[in-house]
Amino acid sequence: MVELNGISVPFIPIGETKSSRKLPIELSQGLSEFQKVFADEIAKMKLTSSAQSKINDNGISLSDLDMIKLESAITRAESKKSETAMVMLNDNAYIVDVPSRSIINAIDKQELMNTVIKGIDSAVFA
Repeated sequence: MVELNGISVPFIPIGETKSSRKLPIELSQGLSEFQKVFADEIAKMKLTSSAQSKINDNGISLSDLDMIKLESAITRAESKKSETAMVMLNDNAYIVDVPSRSIINAIDKQELMNTVIKGIDSAVFA
């Protein structure tokens, strides 16, 4: 008898079996490219919808340079094993969930003067 995927069968299969198929070279190389893109996307900083609305409502503008500074500050907080950080940038405070690299709140200078910030384990000045 012929063995097919570890099972003895009383016939000879015509064509390829699953075990005899190989991934095309392009596809197998593409897996590592996919993994790279996936890792890059995971590493990017994100804005929660509530933080985005606070930024819009308070008229806070973030330039490309500001975004780079925020990402750098998150990386520094991450290197110190921070969980929730307050990042100070341009007189505004950004509360960040460090493991997910997500900005969860944005506080402008005016609001910052009357706010008590709780639940953070680090502060980073960008």
